[in-house]
Amino acid sequence: MTVLGSYDPDKPIHIYGAGMAGLFLGYFLKKNHIPFKIFETSDRVGGKISSQLTDYGLIETAANAIVMNDIIDEMLNDLKLRPIYARHGLKRIIFRQGKMKTYPLSLSDVLKIIPKLLKEIPVSAKSETATVSDFFIPLLGADVVNEVLTPALSGIYASRADELHLHSLFPSAATTKSYLDFILRFFKENKKYKKKIKKFVSVSFEKGMGELVNHLEKELKEHLFLSTKKDLELSVNNIICTDTMQAAQLIPSLQNELNRIPYKKVLSATIFTRREIPVLKKAFGALFARGPEFKSLGVLNNFAIFNRARQYPHYSYTFISEVHALEHDYQKLTQHDLDEDVLLSQVKIWEKGIPVYNQQRHQSINAIETALDGKNILLFSHYTGSLSLRAMATSAYEFVESIKDKAN
Repeated sequence: MTVLGSYDPDKPIHIYGAGMAGLFLGYFLKKNHIPFKIFETSDRVGGKISSQLTDYGLIETAANAIVMNDIIDEMLNDLKLRPIYARHGLKRIIFRQGKMKTYPLSLSDVLKIIPKLLKEIPVSAKSETATVSDFFIPLLGADVVNEVLTPALSGIYASRADELHLHSLFPSAATTKSYLDFILRFFKENKKYKKKIKKFVSVSFEKGMGELVNHLEKELKEHLFLSTKKDLELSVNNIICTDTMQAAQLIPSLQNELNRIPYKKVLSATIFTRREIPVLKKAFGALFARGPEFKSLGVLNNFAIFNRARQYPHYSYTFISEVHALEHDYQKLTQHDLDEDVLLSQVKIWEKGIPVYNQQRHQSINAIETALDGKNILLFSHYTGSLSLRAMATSAYEFVESIKDKAN
């Protein structure tokens, strides 16, 4: 469920919000010659996504990359935007049991998991109210869920496995009998739109993610109306691509339900340092389980990921957290005080950075979908089911594909 509401082919389209959701949707509408307008209350596009070039290198205000699939590959080619691919072979590290581990599962973990793959999944583990933790503990055990799965999911959703609603993340779980069946179905679903792109890989651009925003803005220039506050109209399809706070202002009748969707505060701290962090050498980054050792959710090794180190005689890292944890975690990783090594640091705080995909969000989304039935109001944004940029672009493509025959 990624676009909520009903589309009327006899009405034109107004999009509210020129963040990434609105830009992606506008791009695919234009490619299919479907008329539309995009209204943005601020004087810029891109939402949270932007790039700042400093004397020491790039700072990204939010996502530092987009993961490729065939849809995104074709879009970048059409925009004449050359991607920079993440370096191949970088380690992905999880801090577990007091150690940085490239392979977080031990042999004993694997031997315990294998016999459980063919066992039937307990009914309670895939119930309507089940969390991701409820579902995976019978297979992986509580320790692996807390120390491996939770940090992996926190790197995407900024939430623990026991906070995340199972069916919001894995809808197919409800109809799978065994864990092996679930795993095979999961990989089959993820092969969609990956025929030309053999492997999902992160990409950025020479001037950072802001370059993607700039190319989309240029492509959609004649459709964009910036610094414009626009009320909903009965005579058009109103597609709202804003966060819940702005959506609530546009749809007062849904204000209470939209305000129930919870968000996580997210801090992004980018630093440039004189010294390399040794444990992150040749690593994409590291993820941390919740515990006393580290307070951040994880850290990205920026220059290593996109091979920008050749341009600069120093290093760049971005820590993602819910609290101010930079100095504490840097000292834990390096045994040095941050002040000894830092050349430049910048912290970006998003008070409502990421929606929490928990049971409350699930209930609110269902209530909103029911309330929108038969109306010419649609919702499409990061809280409707398309959290990552890849998922958002793919959902925008699929929605336009579903309406283009009706629209034409």
